[in-house]
Amino acid sequence: MTLRSIAREPVATLRGALDAAVRTPRRAVALLALLALVLRLWDLGARAMHFDEARVGYWTLRYVDTGHYAYRPIVHGPFLEIATAPLLSAFGPSEFVVRLLPALLGAALPLTALAFRDALEGAEVVALAAFLACNPLLLFFSRFFRADVPLAAFAFAAFALAYRAYRTAPRRPTAAVRDLLAAGLLLGLALTTKENVVVYLFCVGGAAGVGLAVLWWNGREGDDGPAAPVRDAITRLRPLLPAAVPALLLALLVAWFFYVPRGYSPGLGDLAGQPVAVLSAGTVGAWESFAGSLWAGTHDHPYLPFLAHLLGSVAVGGAALYGAALLGFVGELRRAVPRSLRGVPDDSRRPPRPLVVATAAWGLVALAGYPLAADIMAPWLAVHALVPLAVPASVGAVAVLRSGRRWWTGGDRFAAAALACVVLLVGTQAGFVAVTTSYSEPTPRVNFLAQGAQPGDDLDPLSNDVEAAAGSGGVLYYGEQFWLPNESVAAVPPRTNPDWLGWWINRLPLPWYTERAGAETSYARSPDAVPEDPPPVVVAAADEAGEVAPLLDGYVRQEYDFALYGNTVVVFTEPGLYDLASDGADRAASIPAPRGRNARTLRRA
Repeated sequence: MTLRSIAREPVATLRGALDAAVRTPRRAVALLALLALVLRLWDLGARAMHFDEARVGYWTLRYVDTGHYAYRPIVHGPFLEIATAPLLSAFGPSEFVVRLLPALLGAALPLTALAFRDALEGAEVVALAAFLACNPLLLFFSRFFRADVPLAAFAFAAFALAYRAYRTAPRRPTAAVRDLLAAGLLLGLALTTKENVVVYLFCVGGAAGVGLAVLWWNGREGDDGPAAPVRDAITRLRPLLPAAVPALLLALLVAWFFYVPRGYSPGLGDLAGQPVAVLSAGTVGAWESFAGSLWAGTHDHPYLPFLAHLLGSVAVGGAALYGAALLGFVGELRRAVPRSLRGVPDDSRRPPRPLVVATAAWGLVALAGYPLAADIMAPWLAVHALVPLAVPASVGAVAVLRSGRRWWTGGDRFAAAALACVVLLVGTQAGFVAVTTSYSEPTPRVNFLAQGAQPGDDLDPLSNDVEAAAGSGGVLYYGEQFWLPNESVAAVPPRTNPDWLGWWINRLPLPWYTERAGAETSYARSPDAVPEDPPPVVVAAADEAGEVAPLLDGYVRQEYDFALYGNTVVVFTEPGLYDLASDGADRAASIPAPRGRNARTLRRA
């Protein structure tokens, strides 16, 4: 047996597996969704809580404790808080539990590829699912308690189902109506996630316009003129018109259900007695809150640095996807060149597909536009461009692989080998980025996807100290950096941006850990305000720790970086902290458990 024959067997096996995947894309996409689920759930709770995760997580715990919730733009839309609260009540508070919904929605995102089976080839459908399942940036933010992946998943799935309804309406009108209603439901959920859903509405509207323009262009070489494909597209929509209004009403109903306040009046509990006021609270009231928020205004910052940062995030976390998307986009545009200028027979090439060109335009415009709307340089903004770009990326990836296969079978082994090396290099880069960004703990300082507000240290020891201090005096914040007028002002998210909010943000991510443990917190602005018997855990900024250290004789000193590049805090812990916690647990065991809605059910032993 020769070396060549030995090499042929695995190659033939791989080729057979790929051919089978192309013939049965449903099975391949389902397997990719399962892979996406494993990748997102693996070690999900290991990473320390990012500032934004801790902020939303803290107020979600407060909602579970009190039953009071009202939409506040400072924590974005209500979906994560309201949908995560039952999970926290059922399973207890942990990093795994709060990140579970984004992980599940990120894992479901590859399934949207099946909605494009009528517009893409089988291999392209599988490639689309593979990009959505394995892209490092989408993977990282699917393991993150932020609303970006839920928004992208709901909005893209709504778009996919609406597109499938449009494609299948003439052949299967009943199924198309169901798809459109499901798209309305998903649109309603998208409206509850994050304020930049408004950008999605504009982008999808623009993509629809681009799609019609492509249809018009394709018709220029037809016998019936350029307007014929546009008329055909409009005709396809007629079976969907009766379902359009119910789908829109369903979207608004879902959005209202999430935005209506809980525990306040008028709120969800007052629907029977005050229906008009409750309907207004979940619609007009929510819109007024949004209109008066930071997210509704413009931001005065230089455009190019923000654009460079966003493109850098794409280059690190989406190089393969973005490169393949450009190839797919250019390949589709090339089809728009008149056949006579291409010097090819009329039946040798297809016209450009509206879906591919429209989603490419959507993603590229999002990349160019988000730096204008952003308030900070944030890598998660790339999520909203990479998801639509996955469609042209699937086209580009399949075209590259077919070129390599054609070169190999045609005898140009050098070109095929060179292409294989490029593909291997790009795949290795994606795998390296995925492993180092999503699974390394503590977070590496060079993690370009983590954003600066990600703690650079492992906070498990601090979390353990806070847990131990919960029943024996709690946690004392010391110094100007952590000032609050009183400890109760942060019990609910503020409607606007009060003076104390910036100081409270300086405490992040620690409020998540103290609230999760049920630890009482207090504050001292100067040495004179420190109690004679200090709590067992005292937290101070690095430049103010020397003021309080003489009052904490015998306390153990430990430093933690609360940000990726600094924001060092000093934590003093009493040497007998865990003995105190043990004694407190023994005392607590003899006390009947509190009951009622306001009982702290989330405290861990």
